[in-house]
Amino acid sequence: MAGDSGGSQLAHMFLENAAKPGSGVNPDSPVMILMRGSADDSELLPAILELAEKGDSDAQYAAGLAFKNGFGTECSGDDGRTWFARAAEDGHPLALHRMGVCYMLGMGVPESPERALELFEKASGKGLAEASKEIAWMYGTGSGASETKAFGWYLKAAEQGDPEAQAVAGFMYETGEGIGQSYEKAAAWYRKAAEQGLASAQRALGDMYSRGFGLEKSDEKAFGWYLKAAEQGDPEAQAVAGFMYETGKGTGQSYAEAAKWYARSADNGNASAMYRLGRLYEAGLGVPESASTAADYYYGAASRGNGDAGEALQRIEPDRKKAEPVFGCDFDDDSWLPGEVRICVPDDFPEVPDPETENALFDDVAVRFDPGDDGFVRDCLAEFVRCFLCCAKLDPWYGKMPDADLEKAFQTISGRLSGKMKVEKHFRGYYYDDYIVVEAREFISLRIDRTTQERFAVWVSEPFTVRPYIPRPYCTVSEDKLDSFCSLAEYIHGNAGRWKAMAEDRMKR
Repeated sequence: MAGDSGGSQLAHMFLENAAKPGSGVNPDSPVMILMRGSADDSELLPAILELAEKGDSDAQYAAGLAFKNGFGTECSGDDGRTWFARAAEDGHPLALHRMGVCYMLGMGVPESPERALELFEKASGKGLAEASKEIAWMYGTGSGASETKAFGWYLKAAEQGDPEAQAVAGFMYETGEGIGQSYEKAAAWYRKAAEQGLASAQRALGDMYSRGFGLEKSDEKAFGWYLKAAEQGDPEAQAVAGFMYETGKGTGQSYAEAAKWYARSADNGNASAMYRLGRLYEAGLGVPESASTAADYYYGAASRGNGDAGEALQRIEPDRKKAEPVFGCDFDDDSWLPGEVRICVPDDFPEVPDPETENALFDDVAVRFDPGDDGFVRDCLAEFVRCFLCCAKLDPWYGKMPDADLEKAFQTISGRLSGKMKVEKHFRGYYYDDYIVVEAREFISLRIDRTTQERFAVWVSEPFTVRPYIPRPYCTVSEDKLDSFCSLAEYIHGNAGRWKAMAEDRMKR
């Protein structure tokens, strides 16, 4: 259904949303014809508005997207909601969902979970899986949480064809959360999601085949699904694929292939893969024999809590020690990022640290990375900025805050920073897909999106062209502190070059 939208941002977003299960968009509607043939938002919008004024609900929803995101017109959240509301009155599933989000979070309307639930239920009743997932989430959190009700709505979304919901249904059947345990049903739902290309479900289905849970045990079939997930970048599946190649379990034995997949998983921060890759380098199996490279991988794995790697490191390089952190830094065992640090900030840490304190923080972060790694400067610098944001303490994580209007935030941030650094908005038409990117330097980007606690989360990410990964937020910002955030971004912009030089100097030692 997606079709070709040329260069139109509005058309691209509309077609993407129209392709969602249960969107209710007629693939042969006049709006779809316009969207497929459009190349420019400013030319497309007048035709969309003409159809919207005549009562075409697809066009009304498209007009809402245009005004909300500033496609072919000035950005206006109020005008966007007006068009979404008109389409919702006509029963348009995507518009019902959009208005449900507005009421759930109080975006331009009085906050009302009851009204949100009503709108989500209407959209779900029309087949929109996204709305069913919203209801499942509402029942799965908060004071009125009910695993049983959450499962029921995840199951409905799964039956409506949503792969993420299918994977959740599989997990809940596997663990017995909210429903009686059934490995057979778990495997069936994992398969549906896996066949739609969801990497986590492909790995889960591989697990089911590997253990013989709900399916006849088959190492060969398990390997096939692990490999599919590994090829999509799933770190755990990459580690398993490496192990199966190393041992010849379910596939032909190959140390070279094992090393390849271990390396990919290790690059994504998997400690087990680091340890096993270190073993291959120590023995010279599938890779050139190298005790120093083995020690590097053992060090990375040991730093993430792998006990076997710690013993191996002491055996071949006993003098390498982990430095004790000044600020209580520790590794997050569930990290997806190489070297990601969790930092405990002391109460007396200044909002803008002095150089001596700043350097101590940098030292805490830098010792977690290997200076011999080609990515040392990049990883060390990105992690330092994450910890620096954490230290800024712009807001606590909890407590009621003003509405998080991302459109107004973009106007504030771009008005303050656009003359000094690159500020972009990426608004895709769904609440959870919208975010702002501030490129503080070409090697440091800050991403701002909304949280369910009605605030802005600030993430640190490398340029998206470097490598894909899942970042973690290190501070949050309310609307009344956006100026403080901008000051912090300016500070990062002004000092990032110095921090980079510090990392480069450490790499040369």
